[in-house]
Parts: sequence; structure tokens; C-alpha cells
Amino acid sequence: MTHPHLTAMERVARTRRKFVRAWLPIDVPTFVKQVKALPVFKDCPRSIARTKVEIVYTAHSSGGIAHGNRKARVRVSPSTDLAHVLETIVHELVHCALPDGVVHGERFRLTLARTVRELWGIDVDPNPKDDSGRVSRYGLDHIIEGRLRDMIVLGQVTYPMREAPVEEDTATRRRAASEALVTKRAAHAATMLARAEKRSKAAQRALTKWRAKVRYYERQAAKRAT
Repeated sequence: MTHPHLTAMERVARTRRKFVRAWLPIDVPTFVKQVKALPVFKDCPRSIARTKVEIVYTAHSSGGIAHGNRKARVRVSPSTDLAHVLETIVHELVHCALPDGVVHGERFRLTLARTVRELWGIDVDPNPKDDSGRVSRYGLDHIIEGRLRDMIVLGQVTYPMREAPVEEDTATRRRAASEALVTKRAAHAATMLARAEKRSKAAQRALTKWRAKVRYYERQAAKRAT
């Protein structure tokens, strides 16, 4: 079933995860190492030295979740921009470095604000207020993303890049697949031939053996008859 309201990349995401995986231009493991090395995390109560960041590719939703200080999972869709991915990784690592009871309160916001200041030089108010005068739950994240997005456009943010995948044309991929199939079948045929020759030699030895025995008993029978 096709979904006309989905973009081409979203349709691909539903069927071919490996193709969507090439969309993310950042080298996540290297970036995570850079974040972990920041001074702010030396002052946090939990170590994130062994924390793993898992990237999950989805068709629509994006965001993240921290599992204690062991693992952070970040969901990425084809419509997610790079600023959101970078901020989400940092956001979840801050969660991992703080106690489980610290969610999005002032301590979390102060730590997140210090992290982005040390990482990108982004200086933000850790307690931004919405129109009603209350501190917004994700207001700080939106501000950081906006600042980060502008800096990326201006080339003011550096991050480790992945090597771009080399796209091959359809004819080249089909030819490579055909050659690989021929090679695989040729190797299988050679293996089966070797097995058949081994069985043939064993059968020939058995045939020679039993022919000799038959001739022997025929001679014995002829002697007894005379």
C-alpha cells in the first residue's frame, strides 16, 4: 500500500533502513566522545564514560530517551534536521550524567546550558519563560536548536562527518550482483563436483572389490562341481 502523503525518503524509511542510515552525515561515535570529554561531565554525579548512544531510524518520529547512565537512544527520521540530532544527543547524555530523579528541572537546565556553552559556545538563559511567564519544559531545547541551526548555516559549528556513501547506478549494481551470483554458484558447483568425484572413487573401489569376490566364489563353485 502506498501513502501519497509521505515524502519519498519517508517511504524509503519504511522499507529500506540501510538507505536511510546513509542520510545522517555525522559520525556519531566520534561526536559522542567529544561530548563526553567536556569538563561539565566531570562535575556530574554519574559517569558517562561507558554510556552508549544508539541511533534508531524511523519513518516519522524523532527524539530520545535515556536508560540510566548505560545507554541513550535517539530516534532519527528523514525529516529530522542536523541541529535537532546534535541537540538531542547532548540532551540525552546530560540525562545520563544526572540522577534519575532529575528530569527537566533547574539542575538539568543548568547542566545542559553549560554543556552547549562548552561545546559550541552557545550562551543561553537556562530558565527561559513562555508567554505565560512559566519556564517551558522544552523551551531551552528549542532555543538551543534554533541557535545551533543558524550556526550550522553560517559554518560556525564543526562536528565529525561521515564519509558520504558512493551511489552506483542501477546497471552497475545489477552487474555486480550478477557477478557475485555467478561466483557463488561456481564455487558451489566446484564443491559438489569434488564430492561427486570422491563418491565415484569410493564406488569404483567397491565395484572392483565385489567383482573380485564374485569371481572367487564362482571359481570355488566350479571346483566343487568337478
